[in-house]
Amino acid sequence: MELKTDKLAKNVFTSTNSIHNFSDNYFDMLPNSKKVVVIKKGESDNYQSFKDNLKIVALVDTSTK
Repeated sequence: MELKTDKLAKNVFTSTNSIHNFSDNYFDMLPNSKKVVVIKKGESDNYQSFKDNLKIVALVDTSTK
């Protein structure tokens, strides 16, 4: 999967319910950058299930307003 940002994205964390690990699941992204993250597909994994369970959060998502 390819992630893009036009702003600083601090402490980006990716997760899903797959038993496999992402190639990188905790990182920072600079403005106007791209990041490719890879995860192995298991035999029982399907795209829709992966998409439904994928979570991508950054530090900004944890702030209280």
